[in-house]
Amino acid sequence: MAIVERGDGLRLTLTASGADWLHVYRPPGSDAFCLEPVSHMPDALNRADGMAIVVPGATHSLSMRIEIGKSDQVLPKSAGIA
Repeated sequence: MAIVERGDGLRLTLTASGADWLHVYRPPGSDAFCLEPVSHMPDALNRADGMAIVVPGATHSLSMRIEIGKSDQVLPKSAGIA
């Protein structure tokens, strides 16, 4: 589970099943970011145990839920993201 709260009181909650890892990316100089639930560790292709192998005929599923709501606390305005 990942919870992100904005200063204006907006809360985003991300939950996923079938994903043991959460990759987070924020482009340099941007206020935007990406939360990506995945079934593999970072740099998985270069690690011997980086990801599970799904054999032909087998399946693997992943589900993700995003909830948007209000936080209990509103933070003071800021000049930007820290």
